[in-house]
Amino acid sequence: MISELFAGKRCFVFAGHYGSGKTETAVNFALDLARGGNRTAIVDFDIVNPYFRASDARAALEAGGIRVVASRYAGSNVDVPALPAEIGGLFEDKGVKAVFDVGGDDIGAKAVSRYREEFAANGAAMFFVVNIRRPMTATIPQIERAFADIQDSARLKFDAIVNNANMLSATTAADLDEGLDAALALSDALGLPVAFSVVMPGDGGGGGGEARAGKGPAGEGGAGESDGRAGKGPACGSNLACGSGLARGDRLPCGDSLAPFAERSARLGIPIFRIGKNIRMDYI
Repeated sequence: MISELFAGKRCFVFAGHYGSGKTETAVNFALDLARGGNRTAIVDFDIVNPYFRASDARAALEAGGIRVVASRYAGSNVDVPALPAEIGGLFEDKGVKAVFDVGGDDIGAKAVSRYREEFAANGAAMFFVVNIRRPMTATIPQIERAFADIQDSARLKFDAIVNNANMLSATTAADLDEGLDAALALSDALGLPVAFSVVMPGDGGGGGGEARAGKGPAGEGGAGESDGRAGKGPACGSNLACGSGLARGDRLPCGDSLAPFAERSARLGIPIFRIGKNIRMDYI
């Protein structure tokens, strides 16, 4: 499970430019935590967009045993930038793993700054989610500007980068590779690890949402090939599924094989977070 790579953390903050896919990443990460037996909550931290937020996946989340914390105005046509009062209780309850879905851009990140001391005291990991197939984050300079604006507004430093390059069902293997190239370039420029790549296989693929990671930012020991931009975990050897969460034969919805991308990711020591089609939000 991808969340096992961050076992020492209790709060997980997902932020990025609008349209980066941070909400679907946060939702799937919360489900992964819950599947691992953790008491889990997800906070709809989006004070920017009153429509497309983590709250929209409430049924799937609650069915997975996840507590959804959201403004009472979420999902309504009332545009009020309100944060739910229950957030404070999540910081006090040390037995809960909490996922925070932050609104897009630097404006949305202001919600993080409101609780920066609580995040610092509760072992938070903050992820910068990047989708290079969005017009405002298509180049490294654009991505770096978005990164700096969000981090400055949040007043909390990012810990890792998430590659979420996609064009929904039209995503190709080239999109994934180019997204990983950009994430690695950003990693070099900023000195941060690439936490994982997000991939949604098409219908009929194997696996079950699990990320059997070869190496990851929070793992220990291990062997295998790596360029040092991710941490270490169990050795992968030649098993395609190890380090990827993918099964042999998995393909993208467009039909492209995922094997080359999985093998490249394993060589680099960068896990793949396999998400389910039923949780991908087509408007994000």
